[in-house]
Amino acid sequence: MLKKGYHWAGGILVTICSIFFVMYLHDNWSLLSMSFFAKDNISILTISLILYLVCFAITSIAWYRLLSSIGQHPQMRQIAIIILISQFGKYIPGNFSHHVGRAVLAHRIGLSNQSIVITMTYEIMIVIISAAIIGTTALLLNHSLLLSSMPSITQFSPSLSLIMVSILIISVLFAPKLYRYAKLYLSRLSFPPKRALSECYLLYTVSFLVFGEILYLITLSYPETEATRYWFLTSSFSIAWLLGFITPGAPAGLGIRETVLIALIAPVYGSGLALSLAVTLRMITTLGDGLGLLLGLTIRSIKPS
Repeated sequence: MLKKGYHWAGGILVTICSIFFVMYLHDNWSLLSMSFFAKDNISILTISLILYLVCFAITSIAWYRLLSSIGQHPQMRQIAIIILISQFGKYIPGNFSHHVGRAVLAHRIGLSNQSIVITMTYEIMIVIISAAIIGTTALLLNHSLLLSSMPSITQFSPSLSLIMVSILIISVLFAPKLYRYAKLYLSRLSFPPKRALSECYLLYTVSFLVFGEILYLITLSYPETEATRYWFLTSSFSIAWLLGFITPGAPAGLGIRETVLIALIAPVYGSGLALSLAVTLRMITTLGDGLGLLLGLTIRSIKPS
C-alpha cells in the first residue's frame, strides 16, 4: 500500500512539474534571440545539449559515490533515472521540489531515509563550496576588468567577493572540525569518508567547468561577439548559479540567476548581448531538462536484462 502511495505521489509530482515547465517555456520563449536556433548553429545547440546531459551524468556518479561510501548499494541505472526525472521538479515555485522528488524516488528503490538525507545534505554543501571557490578565484582574477568596464558593479562587487571569500574560509577552517564533531556525537550514523567527499567535490567542479563551456559555445553563435573568455564566463556562471541556488522561492533560480549573470558579463559583452546570452543559456537548460525527463522515463521503461 505504501509503495503504491509513493507511485501515485511520483506521478502527481511529474504532472505538476510538467505544467509549470510548459508555462515557463511559453512565457519565456519570446525573449529568446532566435538567431541561436538558426541552421548554422544547430551543431552548437546539439553540443550544448549533450554537455548539459553530461552534467546529469556527473551528478549521478557523484551521488552514487556518496551512497556507496555509506553502505548503500543501488544500481547506477537507478540513480541516473532518479536524477534525470527529479531535476524536472525545480520548475515548481519554491526551489526545493526537485529535492523532495529525488527523496521520494530514492525511497521507492529501497534507499534508507538516513542515507538519503545525509548524502543529499553533503551534496548541497559540496556544490555550494565548489561554486564559491570557482567563482571567487576567477572573480578576483577578473576583478579589475569588471570594475573598469562597469563602474556600477562596485556597488555590489565588494559584498559579493566578501560572501564568496567568507564561504571559502569557513569551508576550509571549520569543515574538518564540523566533520569530526559530527562523527563524534552522531557516531551511530554513517557518514561519507573524506575520500568520497573529495571525489564528489572534483566531480562537481568539473560540472561547473562544463557549464562554462556551454556558455562559451553560446557566445560563439553570436557574430557580434568580439571577445570570448572561458574562465570569465565560468566564474560568472558559478556566482550566478550560487546566488540563484540559495535564493528561496525562485523556480530553478529563475530571475536571480539571469540578473546576476547579466550584471557580471554585460561589461564585456554589452547589455543587449548579455541579455541574449543569459536567456539563451536558460532556454538550453530548459530544453535539456525536458530531454532529461524523457530520457529518464525511457530508461525506466526498459527492463534490465
